[in-house]
Amino acid sequence: MRTSLLVAVVLSTTMLADADEKAELETAKVEHDMLGRRDVLDELSISFEQAVFLRRRIPRELTTERLRKARLADPPLPTPEMDRILLEVKRDQVNAMKDGLDQQQTERLSQLRWQYKALEGFGAALDEAVELTDEQKKQIEEKERELGEELRERMWAFHHQSQRALHDVLTPEQRAAWQKRVGSRFSFKSPWTGLSINRALR
Repeated sequence: MRTSLLVAVVLSTTMLADADEKAELETAKVEHDMLGRRDVLDELSISFEQAVFLRRRIPRELTTERLRKARLADPPLPTPEMDRILLEVKRDQVNAMKDGLDQQQTERLSQLRWQYKALEGFGAALDEAVELTDEQKKQIEEKERELGEELRERMWAFHHQSQRALHDVLTPEQRAAWQKRVGSRFSFKSPWTGLSINRALR
């Protein structure tokens, strides 16, 4: 009984450690991408000296040997293992890069990271930041679905308006030639949603 309990505790601790490391690597990946953006560097008021430090010396020193060995491994490393090494290298790069930032820049980088994550998924970013309840998650998913449908309809409306405006520029002969070229309307379906993705004007 005690052995089973000990095994369960060890497994639980290992899983938590793995989850923490995964979150750390994902954070480093986002910050690594951001520190390569000119707009982010401008927002952080990166000086010329800091830019040289961030872009040249540190990445070059940290990427050579480990990545070279991983890429030349025989037999080749499995894709998940290679992906993990790449993330670990990015983490090491980010940690070294952040050594060149002052406290205000580091805090602003953290804020920008949350904004960046929200662009990829606002609900997921909110959940990670403030620990949403199950009911809040459900409400956010529903709101995101409704807003997504509304956005798609607006995009289709704009698409139609722009096509109609361009269509009006054509001569009758050109319109006839275009119609002959495209033939009768066919509604392509999204492979993910099954919804129509083609509403081109005839």
